[in-house]
Amino acid sequence: MMYPFQIPLFENYNPKVLVIVDVQEDFCEFFPCDYLKKIKWFAGQFETVYQIWDSNDDIQSPSYEFENQVDTIVKKYGGDVDESDMEGMTDDSRERFASDHKNEDYSGRYEFKTGEVLFFIGMGEGEEPGHMWFRVSKEYMNFLNELQRLNADVVLVGGGKWECIYDVEITLQESGINYNYNDELVFDSQSGCQTQNNCDSE
Repeated sequence: MMYPFQIPLFENYNPKVLVIVDVQEDFCEFFPCDYLKKIKWFAGQFETVYQIWDSNDDIQSPSYEFENQVDTIVKKYGGDVDESDMEGMTDDSRERFASDHKNEDYSGRYEFKTGEVLFFIGMGEGEEPGHMWFRVSKEYMNFLNELQRLNADVVLVGGGKWECIYDVEITLQESGINYNYNDELVFDSQSGCQTQNNCDSE
């Protein structure tokens, strides 16, 4: 599947791509003041915007749409992993996972025959623990492969710091994709605004 990047494909051109993670109404209590207004303006500065959103709690669609958004990628929050997961892995990944599980020393990624991939996160690096694992779909892997093919420069925004956005960071690292953060547009559990309703989409 090819993704609809809105960019000219010139030689040596490194497209600037904005990736918005978990900017959803469920998390709006953590948004800084005027967050939606600021992130919507920022999205307008990019030719290509992708949104990665959390589908837990039977949520069927993202809460917001952003300017120049070309696609949305669904994901699941965290996830537990055990030996039963080995059944669907490729031969190489199953062998590595069995060894790593025995030694309790995980690293990298483990691939499934379906095209899904399990990334080891390791609880993040912040003061509050994040996720140990991040399981991504074949669609998500196609998205990463396209970013890699285009040698895209990715800017990450959204949340939460050391949690879901960190999960996405690890997948970019493992795929060799260039990225950086706009720290002003990354939220965490302590960044909520007390003076306004940040769930407002306007």
